[in-house]
Amino acid sequence: MPEGTDELHARFLREAVPLADRLAARALSLTRDRHDAEDLLQETMLFAYNGFHSYQDGTNLRAWLMRIMHNRWVSQCRRRASRPETSVGDFTDDSWGDAVAVPSAETSAMAAMFDGDLHTALMGLQDDTRTVVFYVYFADLPHQQVARLLGVPAGTVMSRAHRGRRQLRATLADLARRVSAA
Repeated sequence: MPEGTDELHARFLREAVPLADRLAARALSLTRDRHDAEDLLQETMLFAYNGFHSYQDGTNLRAWLMRIMHNRWVSQCRRRASRPETSVGDFTDDSWGDAVAVPSAETSAMAAMFDGDLHTALMGLQDDTRTVVFYVYFADLPHQQVARLLGVPAGTVMSRAHRGRRQLRATLADLARRVSAA
């Protein structure tokens, strides 16, 4: 932390650290693994601490921290996607087979967060709509805050949230009809 380090350190301890429980719960919902969630929380708090001088006082600190966590998590997913896990059998087996395509980090992230029909419905949304739906309905951020995070007008956030909710409702209703007809 640059100048005023002691003051920024005290502010971080006073304002950001009490939000760690909420961040830990969010990290667990993202990673679905206690150890990975602890790593994600630690990385988030480290990035937040190092960048706390850039936090704008008077804005939503929880949203700022959640955004850092989301960005760190997507980065982790991208790293994992670019380095697929291999087992010892992969090196001892003579039949390597055909290469398998690795899904994008965003697709992996959504698959880890949501199961089954909800994941399918969310992946059917346009990227910008899906991002707004995530922040408004799953991260529970106010429209104004989402607008600031994404750099778009609040009206755009509201229309994307409404459109996304309407599309999700239609997609999930269609899936439910197919299941009940089967």
